[in-house]
Amino acid sequence: MKLRQKGVAIIIFIALLAFLLGGLLRSGRIFRKATDYVAKINGYPIKYRKYQERIDQSEQFYKILENKSSLDPDLISQIQQQVWNLMVTEAVLKPSIEKLGITVSKEELWDMIQGQHISPIIKQIFVNDQGQFDKNLLIRFLKNKDQDQKASFLWLYIEHQIKEQRLYEKYNILATKALFANKLEAQDNYMGRKIMADLQMTGQIFFKIPDDSVKYTLSDLKNYYREHKKFFYQYQETRNLDYVVFEVLPSRKDSLDAYNYCMRLKKEFRNAEDDYEFIKLNAENPTYPRYYTAKELSDIGLDSSVMTLPLDTIIGPYLDGEYYKLAKIIDKAKRPDTVSAEHILISPQNPKVKTWDRAKIIADSLLNVIENGADFKTLALRYSDDPGVKQNGGVYENFTEGQMVPEFNEFCFSHKVGDIGVVKTQFGYHVVKILKQSPPLPKVKIALVDVKISISEDTYNAMYRIAGKFRTSCKDSSDFYKLAGEYKLLIHHAPGLNKGTMRIAGLKGNTRELVRWAFKVNEGDISDIKRFENKYVIALLVSVNPKGYQPFDKVKDRIITDVLIRKKVDYIYNQIKDKKASNIEELSKKLGDTLVLATHVSFNAYQVPYFGYEPALLARIPTVQSNKIYGAIKGKNGAYYFEVIKLEKPDKISPEVIEQDRVSLGSSYRMRAKYSLFDALKHRVEFIDNRPDFF
Repeated sequence: MKLRQKGVAIIIFIALLAFLLGGLLRSGRIFRKATDYVAKINGYPIKYRKYQERIDQSEQFYKILENKSSLDPDLISQIQQQVWNLMVTEAVLKPSIEKLGITVSKEELWDMIQGQHISPIIKQIFVNDQGQFDKNLLIRFLKNKDQDQKASFLWLYIEHQIKEQRLYEKYNILATKALFANKLEAQDNYMGRKIMADLQMTGQIFFKIPDDSVKYTLSDLKNYYREHKKFFYQYQETRNLDYVVFEVLPSRKDSLDAYNYCMRLKKEFRNAEDDYEFIKLNAENPTYPRYYTAKELSDIGLDSSVMTLPLDTIIGPYLDGEYYKLAKIIDKAKRPDTVSAEHILISPQNPKVKTWDRAKIIADSLLNVIENGADFKTLALRYSDDPGVKQNGGVYENFTEGQMVPEFNEFCFSHKVGDIGVVKTQFGYHVVKILKQSPPLPKVKIALVDVKISISEDTYNAMYRIAGKFRTSCKDSSDFYKLAGEYKLLIHHAPGLNKGTMRIAGLKGNTRELVRWAFKVNEGDISDIKRFENKYVIALLVSVNPKGYQPFDKVKDRIITDVLIRKKVDYIYNQIKDKKASNIEELSKKLGDTLVLATHVSFNAYQVPYFGYEPALLARIPTVQSNKIYGAIKGKNGAYYFEVIKLEKPDKISPEVIEQDRVSLGSSYRMRAKYSLFDALKHRVEFIDNRPDFF
């Protein structure tokens, strides 16, 4: 268990489950719209009320678990998207599942909970500190869940999630079992891997040709658009934003205020009777006083000279990142750098123990029998409440100062090898025996108080005025970009936002607000000033990309890039196609280009060195001959010749090998289908997303 801050096991389980199940959303509530659904999929509505109920229920559930009055915006966004994905999955797949009569029986559900085929969800939740599934934790939870309303509620969620996942698994199995590979496919796949050639190549690649060496017409662009129109289809509407950021950083006055506050604390810190209590009351990030070696002092912004200072010296305030710190020297000693110890934990959370007094009695009894010769490991395996005891026998090796909880740490580093005793921590009573210690090193014990340099309202207001001046001067998009240059602001891009986008890269906080704005305005509109943590943001809606085939004008720049590459490849091909030579080296000199060696090239390869993805070349590998020049070949990225200098082909293919390839290839087909099935179904249905109207 390593006695780190782990909390009660059930809380960890619940928190993990809440993340799996989703339902945590605390976006701004707005007035209801005319429509009463947040989405409609193939005529199947996701009602606002139903969606809101799941959000509110899960949100409150998570707040209770974490003992928080509010939730982290980033976590809210992540969980909200998972809730949405789950409801979309239900809307897309449930009608087919019900029509096919797919169900999960009680016996099947039991088998996935306690039988031979434990659900992955169970295995992810009921784990010990080594990350291993622990069936004892599961059984203990099941025995006691009815005694606690929260635990009972938790289990209903777990069961529901297991059942839903199994329904989708069955549906996928039903769909993918129809996919298999035949022997001919397996043989082609095998030969595609095993026929390998070492090539010498020469030619030119498109990026070496200047743009002005080739010409294109509007007709060329439109022809390309018609030929590749399917690549310009969008399954959902997206929008592109550009935005500028006015970052608010602490002012000199903010820094001075933090420094002066630290100076006032320094006087109180010097006279504090209990250093840790003082730290808990005054530090931004309270930590228990601990010992440091000379090398470790840099971790808290100090150097080795601290080792020579007298006791009770208070260093600081000194600046360490965004904090001013006070470091009080409260002890010096020679202590080991690492310790190995074994322990038995008696937890009052164990239903058989129940109280702290009972835990102390049991620990003292165990200490007594160990001191009289009983085997420590045997007792640990029988009595310890540490979930990791089955993996390590209660032994933790080579841990360093501060890695364990304070009381456990202090016993192990201040006593000697062979010492044994009972130690009380937040987890219960531990019977601890020290097995091994590294040689002692000089250490200094530091009590640390940190004060963050906070940004004042005056500082925020000053930056807001600058942002306000920028926004007032922005009348249109040309003003936006011109002023960004004058203010020396970087233009940030947020392309491809859809109605479900929860986070915008480069920004923290509830950036969903900016996404909602983008779907309520028109191209060229400029937002008001929006604040995301310590950043003021002004955004420009650059473009709207509707669902369906994108208009030619919207994708013209992409088309120009592709057409230029094509024209350059044609240009290169026409320049080199009639070159002749007796060998590849001579040909390379005539072309004035580098001779490239490409080894182990096969039909199944994805790319060729230097030239990149070149299917026209790879397609020839199964039929090439040694010492023969091939080309000129017009590829995707250039034009080239190649000669095979070494060719490897399998002599004989055994039926067993082909069968292995057939099974493997079929498994690959089914795996791809499993992940693409849902997307294919989703793209075939009518999808109306109204989330920006509600959240």
